[in-house]
Amino acid sequence: MTNQRIDRQAFQNLASGHELRTQAVALDPRLAGAGLERADSNGDGVIRGRQELDALFDLLSHSSPRRSRMRAGVSRTLLQGVAEQMNAPRMRAMIERPGAAVHEAVLALGMNDSSEAEVGALRRQADVLYVGDLPSRRDQVETRSGLLDLAQPADVGRFVEALPLIPAQRQQLRALLLHVRSGARRELGELARIWSQAEAGGTVPARLMLSGHGDHRSVFGEHGEQIDDADVVRLARIMPMAAGQIRSLHLAACQHGYEPRMAPFLAAFPNLDSAWGYAGFSPAGQPAQRHQAIWERATRSLPEGGGRLRRSMARGTRRGEAVRVWTRARGFDGPPLRELALVHREIEARRPLYDDLLAGRVEMNAVRHRELTELYQALQEITAHGDFREQTDAFQTDHTRMRGAALRLRFYPNVASHFTRAHAEAIRRGYADLGSAPPDFARLSRPEAMHAIEELSARVDQASPVASRRLLLLLRRGLGELRESELPAHWIEGR
Repeated sequence: MTNQRIDRQAFQNLASGHELRTQAVALDPRLAGAGLERADSNGDGVIRGRQELDALFDLLSHSSPRRSRMRAGVSRTLLQGVAEQMNAPRMRAMIERPGAAVHEAVLALGMNDSSEAEVGALRRQADVLYVGDLPSRRDQVETRSGLLDLAQPADVGRFVEALPLIPAQRQQLRALLLHVRSGARRELGELARIWSQAEAGGTVPARLMLSGHGDHRSVFGEHGEQIDDADVVRLARIMPMAAGQIRSLHLAACQHGYEPRMAPFLAAFPNLDSAWGYAGFSPAGQPAQRHQAIWERATRSLPEGGGRLRRSMARGTRRGEAVRVWTRARGFDGPPLRELALVHREIEARRPLYDDLLAGRVEMNAVRHRELTELYQALQEITAHGDFREQTDAFQTDHTRMRGAALRLRFYPNVASHFTRAHAEAIRRGYADLGSAPPDFARLSRPEAMHAIEELSARVDQASPVASRRLLLLLRRGLGELRESELPAHWIEGR
């Protein structure tokens, strides 16, 4: 920012005669999640005129870091986004964007509904670029040639071609975006667009936060968005200049703090000084915001080697015991690993309950759900253990399968609802070919669902219609065995 203060009157003067589209606010990572669309008092989709610009300035000030409000009215990141979207040249001329300011910002990739509140809290102490879900749940991105929908392969090609990348990078990025399921292409695409500036010699935020629900290999939301950790790593390899600028990482998702799961990120970002994750469940709501604030303060100014960042900073907070921190100077900071044999004994003690729940012999209740959750955490611990790969193939397969099924048992009503909706036609056709109406698997308890599958199995043999035989196999693998291959991780959220 120049020495001239951009206060309310200066902002009015610089913005006068210009307008800001609320759609642009939602699509621009510098502005998304700041609630600026509330300045559109008449609901016409455009912010303009003295009254709405006054409201816009208030919202900008409220969303800016406290130190920015004292010094310059609003943060550079927010003001730059407004100036460019308004096409206000006088405002743009007054904004300096030194590389250091961009480099020290936080780039937040948010996959779930709570991400916007997290970013709102984080913006009170740092400049933040936010890439998150749109209210429309669509994979829309805004370009100079108009809106593109990355759910469409042709638009993916147009989007990639506009980025400052060499042909080989464009080809690799296009393949990556087409590989990612619809619903998450916008998030990964916007991350790629921001990072592409580094490939052209520019500067990108050095602090990256991935926020959402998590299992052992992905970050996901409530509306079908899911990005695998491997996708972020692959993007980093496509854009090595951007990857080389990342200095600190916050993995705000469950089960991402174990050393083997952090290792791919450490390899993908060669100049990383610190990383924060969770060997267990991550917090939500205000506890999550508190952890993110701790991380932001400790990594501000990008201290070499990780500075003073330690897991003890989260002591006494919700889920603080699950925090794991890595710094270049000190390595991994966490409690000693339990012996694999000890974890295995804990799992075996709970296996009878798991078997009963999986088979539908008992109903779920609060006590069993708590015990299942403890089993699931032990399964996460053993499959992330450094000695796990030294065990037999049968041991590894058994515990990996149990881990996936235990997670889906914990959220069985959600899983059953998604499964029933996704396979509605196959279910209808399979039962119709047998001359009967299907049960509503979305409404059945697990014991009822397992009984229904057993009844269908008794009616189906090699002479049965193909649709019925295929349905039986689908039901056994999906709702019966709760296989990960049949039930995506994001199905555990929402119904």
